[in-house]
Amino acid sequence: MCLMEAEGSAQAACYTRHRLALALYTVDRDREAAEVAEEALAWFLAQRDDEQYAEIIGDLRELLSRIYTTLGEPHVALGQLDALLETVTGVERLPQRAELLERAGELLWQVDRDADAAARFDAAAQAYGQADLPLETVHARRREVMALYHCGRHDDARAAAARLVELMDVTEVPAAQEPGLTWEKATAGYEAALILTNTDQPDYEAALHRITPVPVWYQMIGAVQEALFAKLRHGQVLVVAGRPEPAEPLLWQVLEGLPEEQGARRDAAFWLARALDEQGGHDRAAKLRAEFDLPQPEQG
Repeated sequence: MCLMEAEGSAQAACYTRHRLALALYTVDRDREAAEVAEEALAWFLAQRDDEQYAEIIGDLRELLSRIYTTLGEPHVALGQLDALLETVTGVERLPQRAELLERAGELLWQVDRDADAAARFDAAAQAYGQADLPLETVHARRREVMALYHCGRHDDARAAAARLVELMDVTEVPAAQEPGLTWEKATAGYEAALILTNTDQPDYEAALHRITPVPVWYQMIGAVQEALFAKLRHGQVLVVAGRPEPAEPLLWQVLEGLPEEQGARRDAAFWLARALDEQGGHDRAAKLRAEFDLPQPEQG
């Protein structure tokens, strides 16, 4: 590259820098890749010829957004994505634009800008829909629901979750994508149970309606551990809804099914002890709490 520049071939050197940055990124030399790509991008931007260099500038911004994401610098990655999105327009580029919007949403989520993330997921879903990519549309809508919830817009999150159910009910995908759609349905139900219960005005019946089929859906696609997590959430909702009897066997299944090193076993023990207590099984509950080093309830 230095020889190219010495011979007056700065353009060729910068195209070579792009290829070198790609190679460095491929072998996990991320910081070096970022430096090389930044040098190339700076040169192309300095030429002020958007038409001639638009493609390579876009490629470099795309690469830099991925490098900085890997480096744990989401704000810098987001800046590259925002700049790139200004140039990715037109119907033929809708799939790329949708993917970039979704990635921007995920980065905003990482830095706790949940309201902005919700807006990006909404825009991504619209673009995916216009591009006739139904599974991707469902995924972006599901991410929007959780972003709305975490930014404190709980009513909007509930409404969006209800619309997502309607969307999933009419969504058709090729056979190869059916497991993916099942995953989205299961995960949407799992998350909806959180949205409907962890709020100032919990709706336990609606939460139970959403969470009940989720373990089976996960099992259908071989997601065994996720099915156990769903049973844990199902058990939690039953306990807080005042139904400890059906919660008990679910929580035993979770406790016995998860590997010993899995931290969620302690959560399952907590809720199982509470279910036992509420059925009068105080000795069994106390023994379970002692086994998992859980605090015993104060005697009142």
